[in-house]
Order: sequence, then C-alpha cells, then structure tokens
Amino acid sequence: MKISSDRLESFCGDVLPLWIESEEDLSREDINWEADGDCVRITSLRDDGPLTVNHGVLLTLLREGECAVRASNKGNVYSCNVVSRRPKKFDPNGERRYFRGNFHDHTSMDHNVATFPYRTEWLPADYVEKVGEEGRLDCSAITDHAILMSNRDLFLGFTAAEEAKSRYGVVFFAGNESNVSIREYDRFGVPHNNAGEAVVINADSRAACNGWDSFLDAYKNSPYAIGFFCHPQEMGGGDTGLWDFDFEKKYTPALAKMMKGIAIGDGIPNSQSNDVNELAFSRALDAGFRVSTTSSGDRHGITKWGFSAVPGKTVLIANEKSKEAFLDALNSLRFYACKSGNLKLDIRVNGVSAPCSLAKTDVYDFHVRVSYFENDESTFPALCEVISDKGRVVKKIENADFSDLGFSVRSDTARYFYLRFVDPSGRRTFSPPVFTGRKTERYSDPGYKEIDKNAFTAVDLATGRDAGVLVNGDPNDIFVGEKTAEILIDMKEARRVCAMGVYSPRCVAQELKEAGIKVHERIASFVCEYAVSTSTDGENFTEAARGRLRVYGNEEIVPFPPRSARYVKFSALGTVGAYRGTGKLKDANVMIAELSLFTK
Repeated sequence: MKISSDRLESFCGDVLPLWIESEEDLSREDINWEADGDCVRITSLRDDGPLTVNHGVLLTLLREGECAVRASNKGNVYSCNVVSRRPKKFDPNGERRYFRGNFHDHTSMDHNVATFPYRTEWLPADYVEKVGEEGRLDCSAITDHAILMSNRDLFLGFTAAEEAKSRYGVVFFAGNESNVSIREYDRFGVPHNNAGEAVVINADSRAACNGWDSFLDAYKNSPYAIGFFCHPQEMGGGDTGLWDFDFEKKYTPALAKMMKGIAIGDGIPNSQSNDVNELAFSRALDAGFRVSTTSSGDRHGITKWGFSAVPGKTVLIANEKSKEAFLDALNSLRFYACKSGNLKLDIRVNGVSAPCSLAKTDVYDFHVRVSYFENDESTFPALCEVISDKGRVVKKIENADFSDLGFSVRSDTARYFYLRFVDPSGRRTFSPPVFTGRKTERYSDPGYKEIDKNAFTAVDLATGRDAGVLVNGDPNDIFVGEKTAEILIDMKEARRVCAMGVYSPRCVAQELKEAGIKVHERIASFVCEYAVSTSTDGENFTEAARGRLRVYGNEEIVPFPPRSARYVKFSALGTVGAYRGTGKLKDANVMIAELSLFTK
C-alpha cells in the first residue's frame, strides 16, 4: 500500500483527489484521514453499497498555507505534504491567448451503478484517454448525471483528470450535471419544470435536487464551485415541455455567485432548441446574473466524444494553458460561445476589454478585432449585432472589416451590452458581456389582474379568419396562421389595460413524437418579433409595445404604459423559423396558444 502522492502543490481554490493505492480490496477497510492544518478541507466520499470509496478523499485548498494530510490504517500511516499558494491572476498586459474547450459531456447515457455494479459502460478514464489522445481540445469536462452517479463515479472523474496531467496536452475538469427539478403550475393549471439542469465543476460534491435552495445547500461547503445553466428552453422529460430557468423569479445572490455561464447551443443546425435557448442569455443578464455563454457537446458515449463531436466550442481567454488559468477565466467571465468554434474575439469598450464593468456614461466606443483559429472563410462574420437590455438589438453592422472595426453606441439606460456575430451559415458567436454600472431592477410582482375574456372576440386581420381560440382560456387550443398574423381583440367596451400575455404552444416530447413533429419544427412556428397596439375606435391605433419574445412553451407577459382601449392588436411580425431557420423552417406558419390582457 502507498499514498497516491507524497506532495501536492497547487493554488488556493483547487480541488484534488488523494488516495491509497493497493493491490488489495480496500472497500471495507477502515481508513482514517486527517490534516494537521486548516488550509485544506478533506471530503470523504464514503457510500453505502458495493462501490463505496473508502480509500480516497477530495482535498479542497481553502487558503494559502502548508499542512500534512495523513491516512492511517491498521497502524500504518501514509502522509502527503500539501502546499496551497495564492492563485495567479490574468495579466491584461500579458500575452492574450485563446483556447477551445467543452464543459459538458457524459461517459454514457445510462450511467447507473444499479445497471453496472462494478463498471459503468464507460469510465472517466476512457473519456480522458479518448479526448486526450485526440489532443485537439484545450480543456474538457466529465459531467455525468448526478441523479445516476455514485460518489465513486465523482471520485473517478477527479482521479482520471489528475492522472491525465502528465499524459496529455488537455486540461480536464471533473464535475457532474445536477438535476434541478421545480415543478410549478401556471395560472392555467399547466405544469412546467421551472428549472432544468446545471453543470458544476471544481466542487467536492454532487446534487440531484428539487429546487435551487437544495442545490445551493449541496454545494455550501464547495466555495470554489463553478456552475453553468444547461440547455435552457430545451425539451424536458414527462409532461413539462420546454425547461424554463425562470431567471427573473429564481435569482438570489448566492446562486448568482456560483453560476458563471449559460449554454446556448452546440452549433449543430436544427439541434433541438438552438434557435431559442440563446434568448436565456439576455434574460439572465436582465435578472442580475453575471454570466457569459458556453457552447458544449452534451454528448453521451465514446463514439461522440472529442473535438469533432459538435462544431460549437467554448473559447477561453487566458495567458497560459493550465487548470489554474482556465478556472480564473471562468470566474472572470473571460469565455464565450462560438458555434463554429473558430472565432477569436478581442472586444474593447471605452478602452476596457470585455468582460468588464464600466463607469456610467452615455457614449460607448467599441473597438472590435476578430481573428481565427483556422483560415476558414465560411466562418467569417457577415453581421455584427450589438444587443442590450431585454435582448434588443441596438445596432447592426454588415459586411464590414471585423478584423479592426470601431463604432459607437449611445444610451443613457443600458445596463449591459454584448456582441453577436453571425456568419453566412447563421452560426453565431457571442462576446463576453459589458456591464455599464447601472443597477439591475430585481423582479417584483407587478400585481396584474387578468381582464375577464368571456365577451372577447378575436380575428386574424391577415387572413380574415376567426381567432377566438386565442381568448377562450385554454392554451391547448392552438391558433395557426400564415407566416405572419395580426390578431385584433375586441373587448366590447373600453378597459384600462397595461399588459398582454402571449402563450406559445407547449412542446411535450411524447406528444410531438406521436404526431410525427420534430421539436425544432414546432419551435420554428413560435412568434419571434411582435408589436402590440391599442385603439378606442378600432381604426386609429397607437403602438404600446414592440420587441422580441423570449419565453417559449409558457406565457410571457408584455408590459406597456397603462391606457384606455377597447381594441388591442397583437402583430406577430415573424416566426422563429423566419428569423433563424433554414429551408422550409423559414416558411413556418405562426402558432399561438393564448392571448390575455391585464389591468391593475
């Protein structure tokens, strides 16, 4: 028997495995672990059952210092000297390098100790070997399903990542995909999972839980854990339709401190909900989360691992290629999603590199420099969009020289900006965010009251067809229009109105499968751009609101200044397919589940 290392030196904030190596079965051995200082926390991973981890622990380096970690068994003592130093920080004056990574992969679809009692279908070591030998990614993460994992599986991820340090030129992270299930019913009585899944790395625990409170409780002793919201507005299981993280209502300072990224697609055309999950980025920023974007594989199985598994990559900006530098980049939001995997972004605003927090001003001078990993002209941007609060595009620049471009944006209200680059194939790259110093408004219940719709009538002015199903109170009755729609609602008398509810059709996997409909085909029919206008006489209309819907498979409330009106017109100016799709998806017909009006 011997200890896996007699000396570990790393940075404060690192999480490392330490174990006893032996040819004997140590699963039932009573091994006692202890440290003689407080710079390290020891986490035991003992489980009940055949796969208990008695021979190893995880060490979290809490603060600068030095101590000895000892394991004792049957009178034998094995010791490792641990040195924890101050972590290096990014040098803005140093070499600015770009690295491509993937922070979301699984060893198999059914990673379950009940099915594979002594070995899963593939182990983290298999993942490390396959990705490491390919050697094209700069970093990658092993993030099996927490709900199916044992502590042994978590520990094997850490040992595989640690043993890979001297073997491959890839930095590996161990973690898990935590299930956060929050089943809630909307005001129509329809169930939704107002959460989803979250990848967590650099933590000495795992979590499968029923809410964000229990999620945070599971990681309360993991101060250096880094989390990513996974595939927002993607298909959930059962009858809950598209997941919705509901950022506005679920924000807490503790959750915001832990979560650093949000996944917005893998870059594969027509992949389940790539067309809408990027909208969650602006929703999260509006809610007060300080996050950047990731693009990762979420692949299950050995034939789908590695650089070529998906085109989308998460690009990190760091001075060097190391675990320490990459964790610093993640904590500082120096990373972004690139769905072609090829763009290197250097974005400066008022002379400061993104991501950044600026002093409040009304003028923002952007300096954009785009370069590439490979000279692939098909990935070169054809369009750059500046996006601000509520996901609104505030500036478009087409067919410019993006290798060196300057422009200005004026705003006295913006809380954040980010840039979205689009290549000729529609693949997108997102810059890290720029925060303007203006305070985020936290969500508060607006106190809206729905106006009774019993007397309402509705007609689609674009086709002359009756649209009464949109005001019957049942979101399961779907209105299908043409490529655009103009729904006129007559309330029969003047009312004081201040908001409209727009409910998109629900996407339930089994129902769509039985109907022979693919998820991306249904999503292509959702309303993208919209306008709301009101009138007292049905002839002269005043615009009340205009924008981009960002909540799908649920109801989005569109507020506007209160006014008296009898008629309200909802203009569906285009579908998601027309905005983002290709081929026949661009011609998708509008589908709306329900429209509602509110007063105070």
